[in-house]
Amino acid sequence: MSQLLASMRGSQSRTDQILEKVVAPALGSILVVTAWPAVIWFIFKERRNEKHEAKRRIDAVFRVRPEDLFGQTTIAEVEASSFVKDPLNAVPDLPFGHLNAAWTDFMSKRPADAVLWSFACDWTSEWGTKFSRKGYVWVLEGALSPWMLTQDDAIKDDHDQ
Repeated sequence: MSQLLASMRGSQSRTDQILEKVVAPALGSILVVTAWPAVIWFIFKERRNEKHEAKRRIDAVFRVRPEDLFGQTTIAEVEASSFVKDPLNAVPDLPFGHLNAAWTDFMSKRPADAVLWSFACDWTSEWGTKFSRKGYVWVLEGALSPWMLTQDDAIKDDHDQ
């Protein structure tokens, strides 16, 4: 085996030996010395992009904003306007019909002394889909929470048609 390796080494020309022992390590060293700033830059760029992506995801979560408030209302007005009367009795005769449990849950989350407001807004999801949203929100000292959606319709763009 050692004779085979010795014969292989001996068959290399002087140029091949210089390339293998001098030029290749020199080029590798030059590449490492000159490329490390680019590697550091890519690492920082990736971390910055991750932070921007995390902020974009937080911003993409739906929240009712003060400019979305449509008008102050009362529980009695909402229940009267959303009462479902189905002559076939397929839907319970309750406010919001089948969604009455959601309304009841929303009512149970009412902060003490909060005022009921209706809201309407257009909202863009994380994937770029636009929605027309309407609903109700409890307002207490500027805090807008919790809220209940009553309409969540996708809005078609002109290029979608």
